[in-house]
Amino acid sequence: MLTQLKAKIVAIIMVIMPLMGATVINKSALHDPTEPPPDFMPAVKNNEISYRSMNLNAIFIKPNARWAVINGQVYHEGDAVGEYIITNIHVDTVELIDSAHNKEVLELVTPIKKMVVPAKESRDE
Repeated sequence: MLTQLKAKIVAIIMVIMPLMGATVINKSALHDPTEPPPDFMPAVKNNEISYRSMNLNAIFIKPNARWAVINGQVYHEGDAVGEYIITNIHVDTVELIDSAHNKEVLELVTPIKKMVVPAKESRDE
């Protein structure tokens, strides 16, 4: 009885909404205009990712959870990324270790190695 009532209410709402100027949109019809086309980046299997191809996109830290976005995929501490395991997620770095216990660190922001000072302009006076 309750399900029939819900179905009738939904049917009435679906009829009334367009009359009130509201638009009913199918979620599957929505598309993110900022999303790159599917063939923009080739699909890479997780076990084919090398350290050099890893790009740390973002880090999120909450009191009870930490996760990092690497190459557009969300990972937690202990997750495998290619041949590496994420050991620690910090505010601006992610530490990884491979099967040979080699440690690598992904940095969220690349530090400036050398400051470039522009040359002074010479004036002919």
